[in-house]
Amino acid sequence: MSAIPAPLIPSASVAQPAATPQTTSKMQHVASVLTDPAVMVSLVGLTGTLIASAMSAMSQREAKIMEKKQQEEQAEAEARAEAERRVAARRDPLLLAAIDLEERLVAIATRNVLAQSGKDSAVPPSLPDFHRLYTMFLLSAFLGYIQSIQDERVSLAVDAKYGQYDLRLRRNLQRHLGRIRYTLTKGKAPLRIPSGAQRAIGELMLTTSPSGDVRVISFTEFLERMRGQDVDGDGWSDDENNWLYIALLENIKRDLDALADAPQSAFRRVVYLQNDTVRLVQLLDPDRQLVGGDMKMLDISDYVSGKGDDDMASSSVDMNDEPIQTSTGHFAWPWQITPHLSTSGVDVVEVDKKAVAEVDVGPDGEEILPVETIDDDDDDAKASVDAMK
Repeated sequence: MSAIPAPLIPSASVAQPAATPQTTSKMQHVASVLTDPAVMVSLVGLTGTLIASAMSAMSQREAKIMEKKQQEEQAEAEARAEAERRVAARRDPLLLAAIDLEERLVAIATRNVLAQSGKDSAVPPSLPDFHRLYTMFLLSAFLGYIQSIQDERVSLAVDAKYGQYDLRLRRNLQRHLGRIRYTLTKGKAPLRIPSGAQRAIGELMLTTSPSGDVRVISFTEFLERMRGQDVDGDGWSDDENNWLYIALLENIKRDLDALADAPQSAFRRVVYLQNDTVRLVQLLDPDRQLVGGDMKMLDISDYVSGKGDDDMASSSVDMNDEPIQTSTGHFAWPWQITPHLSTSGVDVVEVDKKAVAEVDVGPDGEEILPVETIDDDDDDAKASVDAMK
């Protein structure tokens, strides 16, 4: 038998739940409350209070953020000012010393100074000539400023965020100072000062002020040291406290005397050193704030008759060259490396020990390991350094 379908019930016949009197009363009460002006005012006030509280909290948070930012900016400004003060305290004296020395080197190379030596009737013949004394002072003071920087291991650079004094300046400064030391050591031209003697003279030019600051002695103090007690009447101090000082400077005085009547080629170290000081001034004063005028490098070709006469030719390399890592793992600047041909026919390099700066920085800012800078046969330099210990 087939199933009998269930009868269909019309939807209209389904009973809907009727609203009870209690439900209707609650809805009417809510409606009356929401439409009550007093309640509306209270709701608006409460909403405003909540919004004001939220805005106040945001304002306080923003104020704290702004205050913290201002404190950080003030601290950074103070740190920058202090860093620039420290930079100027060490940069400016070195810069001024380089400017003074460069002017004197030009005068020597053009024979404008040495030609006047010994012709000042106000200076007794038994005393050292003023022109030579002042030249010795300028060179010694310059070495003193270099030594003060390297003794303290103080960089003229500050953090990169404090402006132009960054790691690049530090690296370039050490490169220039190392090159100057090298120029004074390389070759056989007059005014050669071994590395040990450079350091000894630099240290002897330093003194400590009552405030504890290390400074380079003045020309007056320099003359006092030179004067001392002159027993044998040669114009040089015989004071036992100054004997080392005089001994180190005696070679400089002797070479200055020899340059008075020397051929043009004898001035090549003077010219190379003048070129180096010009580069240093350009590095320290790129905006020419302290340089009175244009400083031009003397042409070394005017002071050598041929390539074979220039035993300092390696000093003229490009200062933009990067350090090279040698077979020993040390870094050295290109002008410190002497190429030669090995027995196997392969080109190799060795570090010129007299050329490596006492403090140097590698291509990534790492300190270059120092190489012994005193000649094996330089007993005077060794004695000078030992006496300083």
